[in-house]
Amino acid sequence: MIGDDKWMIGVRYHSEDGRLVRHYYVVDGAKTETQACRQAVERAGRKRAGLDSQWIQIQRLIHGDLGRVELTSPLALADTTLQSAFVIT
Repeated sequence: MIGDDKWMIGVRYHSEDGRLVRHYYVVDGAKTETQACRQAVERAGRKRAGLDSQWIQIQRLIHGDLGRVELTSPLALADTTLQSAFVIT
């Protein structure tokens, strides 16, 4: 069952040949968009160098009116959320 704490976070990075590539991560259990972003960046950072710190896409996974799992429209992102997401401790 989908709760209010599931997110789909998109990150973008530069491939070895210079192309922009987007990867999307489903994050479960994050209570805020900042926590969700940080978890996605940590997952991506283990595999990828060159993450684009100026781009991230945040959507929530919700139950629609007919019970289907749907994505919200991308959420507006505060600059502080973006900056703190790319600080991996």
